[in-house]
Amino acid sequence: KQTLTAVRTSLCGFFRHVVKVEGVQKLVDIGPRIVGRFRAAEKKRGMTSSNWVSHVRTFFNWLADEERFELRNPVTKSFHSNDKNPRTRQPYEDPQMDTLRQIVESSGNTQLMLMFAIGEESGLRNSEVCNIRLSDIDLSKQTIFVRLPTKNGEPRTVPFHNRVKKY
Repeated sequence: KQTLTAVRTSLCGFFRHVVKVEGVQKLVDIGPRIVGRFRAAEKKRGMTSSNWVSHVRTFFNWLADEERFELRNPVTKSFHSNDKNPRTRQPYEDPQMDTLRQIVESSGNTQLMLMFAIGEESGLRNSEVCNIRLSDIDLSKQTIFVRLPTKNGEPRTVPFHNRVKKY
């Protein structure tokens, strides 16, 4: 319910700008420059959220899926987003990793220690670690085959080191 309200608000704000400020009456006349000017207007108003980018982009994708809009989507998320510094996970500092490793090792659970070591040494996501089979591990080459599903939709092979080999 809250998402629907946010989506409606985003679309109303966007189309109010398109019609009243830009003077555009047809969807086919909405291009990336108009979206960019809307972004600038929102920034000038003090708006810091870029949720509207996803909402408007999804709206145009839906129109295309319904075969009501044949042009390229005018919203480019990477270009039109207000967030030029996307949030990334910060790596743990060495003392933090040591503490986490001690907690995991004190559990005595070999499976948990192996999963932690794989994540630490190979950088796999939790869901990827949970999807590993014994047949995916090549001890001689020290590699792990990461099967689907993965975040980017591509299977891959990743190396591992001594801690993983130990467990």
